[in-house]
Amino acid sequence: MNYELFVGIDISKLTIDAVAFTRESLEKPIHHVFKNSYDGFSQMLEWLSVYDINLDKVLFCCEHTGIYICPLACFMDANGLPIWIENGLHIKRSVGLRRGKSDKADALAIASYAFSNQHKVRHYRFPSETTSKLRHLLAHREQLVRHQTSLKCTCSELKGFDRENAIYCIADSQEMLAIYAERIKKVDAELAAVIEGDQELNAQFNLVQSVHGIGKQTAFFILIHTEAFAAFTDYRKFASYCGIAPFPYSSGTSIRG
Repeated sequence: MNYELFVGIDISKLTIDAVAFTRESLEKPIHHVFKNSYDGFSQMLEWLSVYDINLDKVLFCCEHTGIYICPLACFMDANGLPIWIENGLHIKRSVGLRRGKSDKADALAIASYAFSNQHKVRHYRFPSETTSKLRHLLAHREQLVRHQTSLKCTCSELKGFDRENAIYCIADSQEMLAIYAERIKKVDAELAAVIEGDQELNAQFNLVQSVHGIGKQTAFFILIHTEAFAAFTDYRKFASYCGIAPFPYSSGTSIRG
């Protein structure tokens, strides 16, 4: 598609910085700050009307900032407006060396990235309700396991080196560990219930687990991070994303890896 207007959006918790320019006004971009809310996004669309360009000719681009992108992604999906949500590292490396940092400068960098790489545009696929639930549940489980592991290590060290003076702490830690174990079981049960409630996803989940060495937790991660196998066009890209595809490192006669 031949885009006529390029909009870079830098997202923070409460606000978004938007920078826009056309091919003709590349050296004179405009900038404005809006609230990170539906009202703010509606005002942004009104602000862009000064260009008198149809919205289907506008390329919206932002970097992935975790949960903060949810309001904007939902708004764009509800209004049928595609948006390119790119990995922040790609954008950062495309900018090159620069001094200082500001939200306005970041938004300009995002808009410039969209302009220079429009032939690589990948419109964001809004995750299904089931996938979103699984993502939050799995993140919650990871947090519980992380706290549980930390408490286990502390308790083990106390038992091994200062048991007599840490009797209360050890006992209390063991009670907490029992609570964590119970909570993790409940999260696992909820994950299973969510999967079973989606017939298509449940079938994929069972297929993934049929692969030797793939258990429930790995299957959850695969389904979530591939967006039920819709995020990658072929297995090579998925292998590269997972970090299991080997790439050569060599230069002249230097050591190769």
